[in-house]
Amino acid sequence: QQKQYQPGEQQQEQQQQQQHQHRESAEDDRNERRRQMFRRVNKLDVSVEDSGKFESGVDVSEEPDIILSGSDDDDINTVYFVQPVRYNGHAVYKSQSNSFLYYVRYAENEGGRWQIGQPNGGVKNDQPIAFVNADADYPYEVATWQAWLVYDKAERDWVRQSKINTYRGDCVVNIEGALHDDVNGEWGILPLSYASRPVFEKLDRNQQRMM
Repeated sequence: QQKQYQPGEQQQEQQQQQQHQHRESAEDDRNERRRQMFRRVNKLDVSVEDSGKFESGVDVSEEPDIILSGSDDDDINTVYFVQPVRYNGHAVYKSQSNSFLYYVRYAENEGGRWQIGQPNGGVKNDQPIAFVNADADYPYEVATWQAWLVYDKAERDWVRQSKINTYRGDCVVNIEGALHDDVNGEWGILPLSYASRPVFEKLDRNQQRMM
């Protein structure tokens, strides 16, 4: 049944619909500008070089492994073991799931980034699962304010994960003066975080883990 309007009511309803459509359009424009700004700031549309230069037989006996923690993706929070190779003049690291952590350069002098490749994907410049725009010599030198981006498979888009941090695998904390003797001593870092801080562990006198 067709709606019956009072005098002037139909015009008022049409005006309200137009105002609603205008607000939706303005909000869509703002969201698109935010999306484009996000892509520019994080260089999502800047191409990386097609390939890099490998160096093999590198002595890494003095190089620490890398621990990454703080990600919402548990597959990323792990130990990356230093490898006896270099790529683009930087160290290369590999996790137990065969994901590599390595440095790639942007094309056209746009700097470079540290990125994590697909599991079993080797060292390839394209299709990383996570990266951080940082020209640091080593991953543990990436500043805490430099946020990582992780690819969200469900959303099919990149998401910013500002709580991810990278640490030297040989990072330790020494505690002295505690009343409980098991607390005193050296604590080693784990690929875990709590309240955005790294977690350390130690074995007590019974060889039980403490964190």
